[in-house]
Amino acid sequence: MGYRPISLSSCGPPHDARYSAIWVYEPLGPDLQMIHDVPKPVFDSWVEKLRKRKYVLTHVTVTGAEEEAIFAGVMEEDRKPNKTVWTLDCGIKNWEPFLTRTESGLKMKTQGFSSYGTPDNRTYCILRHENRGNENVALYADLKEEDFQQVFTGEITKPFWRPKKLFMSNDLEIAGLFTDTSVGDWYSDTHLNETALEATIKEQTSKGLTLTGIQGGVREGEEFYNVIFQELLEPKTRHWHATGKETEFLRMHKSLDSIMEKFMKTNGVRQAQVAIASRGVIMAERAYTWAEDDREIVATNDTFLLASVSKMFTTAAINHLINRGKLSLRTKVYKRLGYFDAKDERAKNITVKNLLEHKGGYDRREAGEDISVDFNKVTMSLLTKGNRTATTRDVIEYMLAQPLQFTPGEKKSYSNYGYMLLGYLVSNVTGMPYMDFLEKNIFRGLDVELYKTSPSEHRHDRIIQESRLTGLDTLRPMSNRSVAAVYGGYGAIMEECSAAFSLKASASTIAKFSGFHVGIQISYGVAAINDLSSYKLNLFQLNPPPSFIFLGSSLCVGLGMSFSADGDGRLDLKRRVQDMDNDNWKEGHTRVAGQKRFKSTANIRIAERLKHITWAWFTFVMSTGGIALLLHSTPHQFRGLQVIGKIYFILTLVLFVTIVSGLVFRFMKTPYALRNSLMHPTESLFFPCSLLSLATIIANATVYGIPAAGPWLATALRVCFWLYAGLSIFSAIVQFYVLFTGAHLPIHSMTPAWILPVFPAMLTGTLASALMSSQSPEHRMSMLVAGLAFQGLGWTVSLFMYPLYLGRLMQDGLPAPAMRPGMFIAVGPAGYTAVAIIGMSRSLPEGYGYFATYPMANEILRVLALWTGVWIWCVGFWFLGFSLFAVLASALRWKLKFSMSWWAFVFPNIGFTLATAYIGEELQSEGIKWVSSAMTILLVIMWFVVLYGMISAVIRRKLLWPGRDGDES
Repeated sequence: MGYRPISLSSCGPPHDARYSAIWVYEPLGPDLQMIHDVPKPVFDSWVEKLRKRKYVLTHVTVTGAEEEAIFAGVMEEDRKPNKTVWTLDCGIKNWEPFLTRTESGLKMKTQGFSSYGTPDNRTYCILRHENRGNENVALYADLKEEDFQQVFTGEITKPFWRPKKLFMSNDLEIAGLFTDTSVGDWYSDTHLNETALEATIKEQTSKGLTLTGIQGGVREGEEFYNVIFQELLEPKTRHWHATGKETEFLRMHKSLDSIMEKFMKTNGVRQAQVAIASRGVIMAERAYTWAEDDREIVATNDTFLLASVSKMFTTAAINHLINRGKLSLRTKVYKRLGYFDAKDERAKNITVKNLLEHKGGYDRREAGEDISVDFNKVTMSLLTKGNRTATTRDVIEYMLAQPLQFTPGEKKSYSNYGYMLLGYLVSNVTGMPYMDFLEKNIFRGLDVELYKTSPSEHRHDRIIQESRLTGLDTLRPMSNRSVAAVYGGYGAIMEECSAAFSLKASASTIAKFSGFHVGIQISYGVAAINDLSSYKLNLFQLNPPPSFIFLGSSLCVGLGMSFSADGDGRLDLKRRVQDMDNDNWKEGHTRVAGQKRFKSTANIRIAERLKHITWAWFTFVMSTGGIALLLHSTPHQFRGLQVIGKIYFILTLVLFVTIVSGLVFRFMKTPYALRNSLMHPTESLFFPCSLLSLATIIANATVYGIPAAGPWLATALRVCFWLYAGLSIFSAIVQFYVLFTGAHLPIHSMTPAWILPVFPAMLTGTLASALMSSQSPEHRMSMLVAGLAFQGLGWTVSLFMYPLYLGRLMQDGLPAPAMRPGMFIAVGPAGYTAVAIIGMSRSLPEGYGYFATYPMANEILRVLALWTGVWIWCVGFWFLGFSLFAVLASALRWKLKFSMSWWAFVFPNIGFTLATAYIGEELQSEGIKWVSSAMTILLVIMWFVVLYGMISAVIRRKLLWPGRDGDES
């Protein structure tokens, strides 16, 4: 007939069975066979007969008491090259052991489920298909309506999860099968009578949804239905993407991508990263995506939940304090924290060394609990009885009232609580919150953050930490609400467990940190675990071996760290793979050994360091050129100021040539580096700085060069102006196209740097304002039109970007402290636009063309330019004000780490200062002119401050170093 059933259910007594089914038209679909109203022996015989003919059972439904139950089913011809493995188990009393694996260990997923018999003697029939690709599914059975609603609410806190099937028993109990595959929009409802069913079908089909699942039940002679509607009949297909640096290392080992592709497709891993480093230098970093088109494509700087890899930072913090004499390995922890009473006297002797080695006396298996993932137990033990959630201190005091499982130091037993205790010790000794201490002393600019508990904190996450499990919400212990395991359903409050398992970072960050601080040697391979079992991911024998290989994925966390301390205080490293999706995080295997160290001894030649120069270095050039221009234009001049300005101009030329040479060297020595730098979503944003540097050179040549060189230079600079105008508008168009079609840039990651691609076009007007006075009337006119048009384009695009930026600030707060200097970029468009319109109004071609026809236009436009400039200036002042407060807040907390974005302290504010000077001159206000002169002095001082920071960063290997400050080589 060309129709195929996609949903089938039965209900009612065997002598009056009622069926509900949905058929779809598939003229080229497989051959199928159906049977209904037959007892189990007949059904079993039919199934076995068709099984031998290579048919696959796709639907099964049963109704009636166990001894008189009748069966119905559908079997389809198996056309797949690799025949589907499937099992059918009926007449069972406990369905849970049949969910995921066969006795031989083959991964399976639930395809059909039927509950029959009576409430007092319930029997089940479960159909399973081989789980190729490791689809995530979760089944909950025997749920009354109110219980199902609680389960349903918890399941959809897991991103992308939805009901796949809503099976119903004769007494209307629900068995919900949930999955995380994508079908577009969907809708589900339960316990609908026929009238409600008809209305729901009409409503949902009008919205473009299709009924894909229906299950029926009978109560007092009336039928009720569970329904599912979907935008797509079949789940979306997944697509493969591999991104990241194509280094010489990767070209030598091209099999990495194919190995990861096979691994991820086999195990259903959607998002992953791999990074390989040697002594803190990234040798390879790749990001992989095997996902539907509604998931983000992974970038190498995306952050994954680290689970127990977080412990490496705790160990680093303890080592930091030991090296400074604030702790020792023999420090007795509870005594140092001020606790002198314990139920078990042996607890008083637990040392830092014991906790680092997981020898603190705590054995979670023997105790029957891991308190780090049972915060609700501690919460309910408090006098407040659930009215507030437990803190780390509460957990410590709870554990002091419990017995140890063995004498400290006697044996090893993995302990999350032990590392929570170490984290609390770090805070107590330093007087700082644990994360603040890490950020100031341990991370050293690396992007490591806390993975917060609440689901609302993860609405815009690019990386989805996938989990099949749900549990009671630890943040709302009185609510009886279920949430995804990773959002507190596992029993942990992530904010309280940052020292144990709740940090997030990219694979590259971990590889760099480990290479610098751990210095381990990999002898072979990497291991990873997904949510069902462990899999060995064999990479390749490396000679010489890198210091560190790290793999992180959305289904698994690549590896965890445990440390042991020998007698003289050195820390040896052992490696452990951790899985967030198992009831107990499992251990994987790989051979790793080494010595703990905290300083990189890597020496890289200057030529090698030059391979890591980036487009961001042009911020130094354009800021230096901007200072030269500002010194020429400041209202209050003194003898020698123009000479200083010329020195800055000459320095600008030298810097421009030097950085261009460095970039040429980088691109020649590193294949694909040019393409990668222009395609990368962050480094490419600084490409326009090269054009902005050219703009400052042309402007300075105008003010310093033309008076000395004469008319020929004015002509040459006019040609340069038009070449610059063409390049800048071409760059703005192409770069925004690349940004729109490249890696996704979520709004919550928006910074003012997104304005940079249009900045060069916007400075065409500023450049015209400097050049027009040296040109003839006909050339002034054309420059005026081009300058006003391009400046207007840049200002308008900036106005489009500002709401995104402000929305990001409103929704996600201020950027990370190290990124806040970049906030000053938002000041630039207003400042330079005011400079452009006021400057061009000063050089209008009187008595020529349009201005000859309308002689009053000159005066009118100059008045309009001034007052429009005042209005625009105030916009820049507002951005300047709150950017300054944000930066000062970071600086006062010692969180302001140097990066090339510090030059945003200078260049955008040069435009704002020039605008202030121009307004003061037009208004003939000495007060405003003195303000602009004072601002000039401050900017020159800031130029030296930033220069010092930059030189210091180069010396300290924070710049011109692999993977540092935007390096994408």
